[in-house]
Amino acid sequence: LFTPAQVRHLWMRDQRCTFPGCSRPAAWTDAHHLIHWADGGPTDIANAALLCRAHHTVVHQHRYAGAVVTGPSGPRVAWDLANGSYQHQLESWRRQRAPDATEPPDDPGDGGPPR
Repeated sequence: LFTPAQVRHLWMRDQRCTFPGCSRPAAWTDAHHLIHWADGGPTDIANAALLCRAHHTVVHQHRYAGAVVTGPSGPRVAWDLANGSYQHQLESWRRQRAPDATEPPDDPGDGGPPR
């Protein structure tokens, strides 16, 4: 769950439900994980958006993707309303977090000089 301080920050940043065309005020919204916590998404404001209950349901039903983007007025949430766009976003997020396959694995030794 998002902390009260995180929710206050989202109220200031988003000011309302972030779903396109919705004008429900922040007080009528919940904090939503853009990368779901069950998929490993962090509970931080860079991974959060305010959604009213109706649009929170719509986002999950259609598996829409959202992302915090920086614009001329500061950060805002942009939504990809293509059905299933969340799956593409999740795959991309996981690729970005995956360790680089070209890096050698950590040496499990004691850190001393090789023998």
